[in-house]
Amino acid sequence: MDYARNSWYMSNGDDDPADASEGADAADDGGEAGESTETAAPTLPEDPTEESLTEYLDEIADRLDAAETEADLDDVEALLDDAETGIEEADLPEPDEDDEDADDPRSDLDDRVAELRDGVEDARGPYGEDVVEAIETAAGTVEDTEWTEDGHDEVAAAVASFVDAAAETVDPDAGPDGDEIADLVAALDAVAEAVADAGLDADDDADDIAALLEATDGLEADLDDAEEWDDLETHEQLRAQGYYDVLGHYKDYPVEWAALKEHEARGNVDMILLALDSLGSDFMERHCLEAFERMGKRGKTEASVEEVLGRAEKRDRPAIRILGKMAATEATDTLVEYVEEDSNP
Repeated sequence: MDYARNSWYMSNGDDDPADASEGADAADDGGEAGESTETAAPTLPEDPTEESLTEYLDEIADRLDAAETEADLDDVEALLDDAETGIEEADLPEPDEDDEDADDPRSDLDDRVAELRDGVEDARGPYGEDVVEAIETAAGTVEDTEWTEDGHDEVAAAVASFVDAAAETVDPDAGPDGDEIADLVAALDAVAEAVADAGLDADDDADDIAALLEATDGLEADLDDAEEWDDLETHEQLRAQGYYDVLGHYKDYPVEWAALKEHEARGNVDMILLALDSLGSDFMERHCLEAFERMGKRGKTEASVEEVLGRAEKRDRPAIRILGKMAATEATDTLVEYVEEDSNP
């Protein structure tokens, strides 16, 4: 092909111009035909050397860059298998054990193969399974996170929006049946099942997979933005749960103590437990326990007995005294083993 082109440029005038023109056209046609022909796969050198193996890996790298389908990537992986065999069997110089900086051709080639294998894996997919995994992760976040009231509404809106977006690609049975966490998780599970049943192909359904992953990315972002309890400061959590609602115009300091005294007067055991669990100061812990002791039987609930009993099991005398004030007979069997003959009555 190149010879025909060169002979036309280098004509000394004796040649027939028409013949030269025909030769050039033929060469051009051959070039176009060559461009449309798929490049032949590289061949592992018969007597591999460091140089020939490096060239072979360069050719494989070019094929990896040009790969467009999973089948193309499978072909590249097969070539890398051949390269690995060739490197293993090649008679390559071994590094000088006494020289830490000595060249190690075999190790360098192995590293190149590993790098190309990583490139193959990075180029694969995405797959329908990736979409299913992302949805299942989101469902786990919805179910396992403790959301605030505002956050719950935000999560419900995010799930509804995602289900609508996914419905443009797959056909889930239905959207959420309600705003309860279980309803939202069930809706996400239904979409994940629909995606799995669709059998999406990484090549043929690439656009659908991309659209679904975009929708799952949006869902993940919305869940990250939704308000959860851990996002709030302690006083914000208490305010959100109504702890301060009992306070009137006049407030003692600190306000947590003022609210505690009002909850004690009203017999709000759950709110005293909330303060005991949320407020970490020794001051508030002492006042919460003293409130239970003063309340006696009024402060006895299953939750309060469980809380105080946990402290009593650590031989905490005030906790044991509180259980007595509560007349918590169910704690007797647990506490009797701690009572010694010479203990306080």
